Amino acid sequence: LLEREDGLPLRQEKDVAPKEENLRNHRSGHKQSSKLLKGDSKWAAEVKEEERRRNILLTKPHRWHTFNYWDLHAYFSCTLEFGNGRPLYNSTQWMRLRDYYNHFALRDATEEAAVQDGQMNRTFKYSDEVFDPPVEGFHSSSKFKGRSIRAKRNIALGEVVNKNCNNTVIFSNGHTFRKFLFGIYQRRSEFDAGTACDVLKWSWIQKLENAQDVKPMVIFSPLDVSGLTNDGRDANMDCGVGDEDIAKRDIVKGEEIICHYLDFASPASWPQLGL
Repeated sequence: LLEREDGLPLRQEKDVAPKEENLRNHRSGHKQSSKLLKGDSKWAAEVKEEERRRNILLTKPHRWHTFNYWDLHAYFSCTLEFGNGRPLYNSTQWMRLRDYYNHFALRDATEEAAVQDGQMNRTFKYSDEVFDPPVEGFHSSSKFKGRSIRAKRNIALGEVVNKNCNNTVIFSNGHTFRKFLFGIYQRRSEFDAGTACDVLKWSWIQKLENAQDVKPMVIFSPLDVSGLTNDGRDANMDCGVGDEDIAKRDIVKGEEIICHYLDFASPASWPQLGL
């Protein structure tokens, strides 16, 4: 059995059929970008390689606490999950995901070792602010994309399209993020690889700019529709400008919202946080 840091066993999944997704379609700098097409030769090769890697990981479940980003991607079979198509979340599903985070964060704070003076909490919400973005999720008609976001109404140049708020959760510790993903995966009677893959893909690493002194590299995980934002050269939204994402031009109702990930994300920094 897998073991958690608190010594409790995690459920084993030896009888669960593997699933998968595009190894290159991730938000460690790339959230919803170029999608592999289910059934094509490249997708099939990615699926086969990820299944091979997953089967190796299943032989050493006691080493779950060492799994890096791509190990997690393979263990949850994300290539197959995304290749099969992922649904849009409704308001209840978003709320349940955030409720689970609240439960997880409380347990982490009460059951794990106390955070020492001067150290950052292992996980926390970016702020207590509530923000209702003028966007909605949709399935893109492009065969190269999956889910995305679009304007629910006309958005003016300079308007705030999205911002880090109480739906944005931070992990200063890679292992705590790893535990969160396993918790999502095993929180129900049936394994939930899809949601674990979603959160892994939506998350990225960047400097925590609102920290008082040193600006540490941390994991950002948006637990709302903003996680569906696509990357693109013709970005109509500036991302990573302080706490807010700003419209670069007038955006009409129904238009896809696009930003450029590398303006804020640091894809090469996962190992720095133990992933």
